[in-house]
Amino acid sequence: MLPLDIYLRHLSVERGLSKNTLSAYKSDLGIYFSFLESNSLTELTVSAPELVEFSVTLSAAGYKATSISRILAAVRGFHKFLVLEDKRLDDPTSKLRPPKLAFRLPKALSQQQVLDLLTAAGPEPEEKSTDLLRLRDRAILELMYSTGARVSEVVGLDLDEIDDSGLIRVRGKGSKERVVPLGGFAMRSLQAYLVRTRPYLAKKGGDNALFLNGRGTRLSRQSI
Repeated sequence: MLPLDIYLRHLSVERGLSKNTLSAYKSDLGIYFSFLESNSLTELTVSAPELVEFSVTLSAAGYKATSISRILAAVRGFHKFLVLEDKRLDDPTSKLRPPKLAFRLPKALSQQQVLDLLTAAGPEPEEKSTDLLRLRDRAILELMYSTGARVSEVVGLDLDEIDDSGLIRVRGKGSKERVVPLGGFAMRSLQAYLVRTRPYLAKKGGDNALFLNGRGTRLSRQSI
């Protein structure tokens, strides 16, 4: 069995990678082996300078920096495996560095997109609606938009972490706490949920969570 086949089997059996991930590894390493073959090289004879040339070749061929980084990561993993299996004494990829990735700021929603999202989530608190769960959904989105809280932080909120003055105590990563103010729109939506929706849901479970699901227990991150 060829070293590449042994490596792919290792990824499948010992590391338990999915078929899609294995297919990606096979595709990326296929690009590498095409380079080796076209330069009369093998995985056992290729040198560090030739691997740098491979990286340059990928860039010249029009591959994006993210794709080059992924391909080089697959090649590094393969060569580390060859050393572990005593197929090679050295690792020519040990000093191979991926291209620098451009830092991209996340795209923010426009004000109109936010309004459309809130409208789709549920009715405004002043509207007379019998759809109690949509009142909850509207309150969740209003709270997230107002405070910048993450989904995991919102589902982790308890009733006693919101006070009447409009302040909310949020527990973030590493159990760090911060106190943030709620905007007027978020406060009104939250009050509508607390008065009209939560008492109904709480009858089913009695959980102390701020936001409850249809069974009366804490909403999960996946639910949102």
